[in-house]
Amino acid sequence: PEDLWLYATKILGYGTGSPQLVNDRHVIPLLIGLGLSPTDAANYGMVGCTGPSAVGGKELGWESGGGFVNLAKLLEAAIFSPKGTPASFDEFLMRYKDEISTFLSAFIEKINVIERYLPKIFPSPFQSMLMQGCIETLSDMNSGCAPYNFTHYPCAGIATVANAHAVIKQAVFKEKALTYPALQNLLRVDYLESEPLRKHFWNDFPKFGNGDDLVDSLAVEVAGHCMAEIGRYENGRRGRCRGGLASYTHNIALGKNTGALPDGRHAGEPLSHGFAPSQGTDRQSPLAVIQSVAKVTREAQPTNVAFTFSLPPAFFAQDELVKKVRHLLGVYFKEGGMQLQMTVTDIETLLAAKNEPEKNANVM
Repeated sequence: PEDLWLYATKILGYGTGSPQLVNDRHVIPLLIGLGLSPTDAANYGMVGCTGPSAVGGKELGWESGGGFVNLAKLLEAAIFSPKGTPASFDEFLMRYKDEISTFLSAFIEKINVIERYLPKIFPSPFQSMLMQGCIETLSDMNSGCAPYNFTHYPCAGIATVANAHAVIKQAVFKEKALTYPALQNLLRVDYLESEPLRKHFWNDFPKFGNGDDLVDSLAVEVAGHCMAEIGRYENGRRGRCRGGLASYTHNIALGKNTGALPDGRHAGEPLSHGFAPSQGTDRQSPLAVIQSVAKVTREAQPTNVAFTFSLPPAFFAQDELVKKVRHLLGVYFKEGGMQLQMTVTDIETLLAAKNEPEKNANVM
């Protein structure tokens, strides 16, 4: 109902991050495709802010997390691969996909070993009593006794990686502004004595979240490959693996262990947050942001996402503006968006933008 839409939008303007908005038209068919019954799919609940799951003791919650996939670290590995200089961007992209596939094979195999031993080394008898199918068979919930049995693998840094690919494609292979070995050397020294070139990469090349088809399509390409690869594997409880696009706050820790990248990001800086654009790079409009995110959701089909959408308090100051925000959110879900939570910037954010304008260029 429209009055509920408007009420929820107005509440979002308080800046608490609640309520979370989720698209039933996207989530329910997705869950049915994963094997949930139509009734269980329609009655899904959210695990935290990312994972639509069966409720009523039919599926594990937080316990079903496998581990984060650092897409940016894998890109770093692909850039410095011992295979030498790729002949084309397509060859480089294939090299990167191979890095993802090789990593996932080893990573999921190790997580599966842990999952198989969990009932023995870390049993959960009380929680198992609350899970359907477990008390009846006197089984621990981590043995795979619940009706639905998934392991989630969130992939972090999708915007960072898409932006970096755009620079490699344009600057190295299309414009030939620098050679591939020159790019490697730049990254090895973290743009030392090359600040103008770093700013050029950061400011003048396409960035995810601006409705640019080149970089958005690269995000789709990478995310789609990652989701498909994860979905091929059985987990350690004889269930299925599910891929998503999320990082929570782990983009900070993951970034600390990732070197400089071609998008202009310095070594050690945070990766892009969850499914959102890289910090300070969404410079066109809120509509462009949601169109980029919805495109990847629609075409790459992640099974869970964490998209934090930021707007200034002024957007909620008048009823007419609240209506415009409501219709903006409606466009996001109509175009295939899956999930959204909102942050509303405040004076601290504005001060940060004043002190570090490059990192906060999206603040309005």
